[in-house]
Amino acid sequence: MTKKTEYPSIDFGKKELTITGLRYSRRILLSLLSAKNKKETRFNIEGLFLDASGTYNGSWSFPSNLVVSDNYRNLELENGYFVIVDKTSNSTWSVRTAKAESVVLYRKFCIVIIIINISIY
Repeated sequence: MTKKTEYPSIDFGKKELTITGLRYSRRILLSLLSAKNKKETRFNIEGLFLDASGTYNGSWSFPSNLVVSDNYRNLELENGYFVIVDKTSNSTWSVRTAKAESVVLYRKFCIVIIIINISIY
């Protein structure tokens, strides 16, 4: 039996696809880039999330008309935010952030309280 996954209606023609494993939310990000200019230095970018089994899990919260350069990078932060860093010129960068989801951390925490008494004579 093959599992069928339903994806939103997306035209994959002439788009570059990048697959990124997201460490903290344990999901997969599909980044779809479509060239906005003939030199292919500016791109419209879309982001789709899949869960670990490959089931469509929603889109990111960046605007659907987001444009990035060919030098962009994305990352997921431990606090549940998703970041896109983009080089806009030789001397400037843009940083965009969006809340990805609430992150559940599976760690044991130990709280240590240190009390120091300081006496001044």
